[in-house]
Amino acid sequence: MLVRVGINLIRTAALAVICAILGCGIFDVKNPESPLPGSSPEDPLNIVDIIRSVFPEVLPVIDYGSYFTDDVAFYYYQIHPITGRREVVRMLENLRSRSSQSLRVEWQVERAERRWREGSLQYLDGVPYTVHSGGVLTHEGVADFRILIGFDYRINYWKDMPNGAPFFEP
Repeated sequence: MLVRVGINLIRTAALAVICAILGCGIFDVKNPESPLPGSSPEDPLNIVDIIRSVFPEVLPVIDYGSYFTDDVAFYYYQIHPITGRREVVRMLENLRSRSSQSLRVEWQVERAERRWREGSLQYLDGVPYTVHSGGVLTHEGVADFRILIGFDYRINYWKDMPNGAPFFEP
């Protein structure tokens, strides 16, 4: 019993010495860096904003595959279309991994032209977007989307029309 008390005292003293050396206390208040406005820490590309324009209650997720139908098509005027959820998600994951922590894409979905077709497809045409990296505007353009509405809400079609150099590309 006395040995166990002695070991606990040694551990406590060692922890106190380590905290003193490192200059931190276990009760210190940390000042975390605030996230960029309008962005989710899991999704700097903010793809969820497109879905939220039709279904505001959707929560952001880390897995981009949750945002797209299996047969989604991504169009960019200078390349062949990218078809299929796996390929579109791969493109977005590559962008996210190549980009710095200070990346933020802002979608201005309130400026989109909205149309319904057949009751289950929401058209969002002419959605302006801007891409900021390190607080500096790096890319901008407009995009068209088709959101399939059924059991859930998923993007079925995405056409990117950048002003200048493309950001969304394979």
